[in-house]
Amino acid sequence: MVPDLASALSLKGAASQLPSANPGRHAADGVVLFAASVDQRLVFSKSMRLNVNALLRALTSRTVWIDAPRPVAKRATVGIRQVRPDWVPPRLSL
Repeated sequence: MVPDLASALSLKGAASQLPSANPGRHAADGVVLFAASVDQRLVFSKSMRLNVNALLRALTSRTVWIDAPRPVAKRATVGIRQVRPDWVPPRLSL
């Protein structure tokens, strides 16, 4: 089964909290997922919201945004702000 977008974001947030050889990978995937979430109505359960909050914390690192093409990064910021209007991207990321 393919997860819906809200579930995919939650799974990436959960994965970003686990030990990994490449911890930025899940956050970088989160950038793409948030870019895809623009104009989507995302519904999160309480546990999903906890995972998405962990993903948002991971997205405060500038290194996550370095490889994202500028249009994707800008769109991801819009998607993130639909979920968290007060979110501020890391400096020099956009």
